[in-house]
Amino acid sequence: MEKIKIAKWDNIKFFLIVCVVLGHFLQRSDSTDMAKGLIFFIYTFHMPAFVFISGLFSKHAINEKRYDKVFSFFVMFVVTKILRFIAELICTKTSRFELFSINDVSWYAFAICVFYLFTMFLKQFNHVYTLVASVVLACIIGYASDFGAFLALSRIAVFYPFFLLGYYINHEDIINISNKIYTKIISAVIILFTAVISFVKIDSVWWLIKILKGKYSYAGLKHYSEYGAFIRLFWYVAALILVFAWITVIPSVKSIFTKWGGRTMQVYVLHYVALIFFFNMFKGNSLAKSIFHDYYLVAICLVSFLVTCLLSIKPITIVMNKIIYPKKLTDNKEKALNQEV
Repeated sequence: MEKIKIAKWDNIKFFLIVCVVLGHFLQRSDSTDMAKGLIFFIYTFHMPAFVFISGLFSKHAINEKRYDKVFSFFVMFVVTKILRFIAELICTKTSRFELFSINDVSWYAFAICVFYLFTMFLKQFNHVYTLVASVVLACIIGYASDFGAFLALSRIAVFYPFFLLGYYINHEDIINISNKIYTKIISAVIILFTAVISFVKIDSVWWLIKILKGKYSYAGLKHYSEYGAFIRLFWYVAALILVFAWITVIPSVKSIFTKWGGRTMQVYVLHYVALIFFFNMFKGNSLAKSIFHDYYLVAICLVSFLVTCLLSIKPITIVMNKIIYPKKLTDNKEKALNQEV
């Protein structure tokens, strides 16, 4: 039974890292309604889900104050920024390395590092108060327009409630509820409804992408800027429903993807390098159009999935573990750490 539960979470993590890579590849492709619909659909759930699951499996490290784990995330953040800097320098001949301006894919590793430290301190306080306070802060911070990309402060504030909720919730309870048949049916309907809205009404809902990404102020919402806090609050509720829906419908069956789901860290660190080479050096958009013509988005999706799979192989795991972790880990510790990413 325990193996089934582990398979469930690893399957979810692999699905989410596929969404992360696909979302980034689609954003570099030509902007079409189909591409925008896919991007919007992915962003409705993928980062809230990833942050929530990171919080869900952070209990051991946070409760034991594993500062070495925090340091590992910081190393991951620096490595991600360095690799992107080198890739851009090779492909575009121009690149800037800015440690404190975090407006790229590295923000997630830095944010998780901060989330661990915050939660180590906040766990002593009443859970309801801290969770409510984190949501209120996230709703208010959107009215500030001067944060920009500095230390990813906006994203940290916006996504922290998902991490905190994950830390407070027992994953066994989620599994027990998600196993019910009626829960699976309702979840499938919710996901289908979200997909239909994302593709059919993309022109009407695209403005909400600024809310979904968490890094923009409400000023970018045009006519709705004064209602930004209420829109974000509504998004929290909708995102949590979608996160639970995806957890419910993703199966517990073991496969090769299950094993790769335990290696999402390395895909996260390396995938943007592959993206830069594909679109800059190999002219990915033109290449896809020349082969697939009007269906070039299919090629973009296939390439992003292939990149995810190739970056999930074991040899890369061995190399990345030696770089990221400050000390040699046993297989059991490595598994535990991978589950928390």
